[in-house]
Amino acid sequence: MDRSPGKDPGRERRQRQAFLKDLKDFHAAKGHPISRFPYVGGRELDLHHLYNKVTSLGGFQKVSEKERWGELTEHFNFPRGCTHAPYALKQLYYR
Repeated sequence: MDRSPGKDPGRERRQRQAFLKDLKDFHAAKGHPISRFPYVGGRELDLHHLYNKVTSLGGFQKVSEKERWGELTEHFNFPRGCTHAPYALKQLYYR
């Protein structure tokens, strides 16, 4: 999460909570409720952060076309041995 000066942590927390609520509601409406959030490399994946990073790079198709999933892993501090992280991010974002 970006902790730059001028950022309002309360606002960011509310945005994250609203995003996760919308995501849960969307999946529930489609008949696939989210029972727990995914883990990658032994850590819960911040889906809001993933969404923001992917959209800032132009969206799923652009990130996939330019093969930037590996680059995205740098923003999540996965353990060094987590070699499947780029694939996991792509699959989880797609789902």
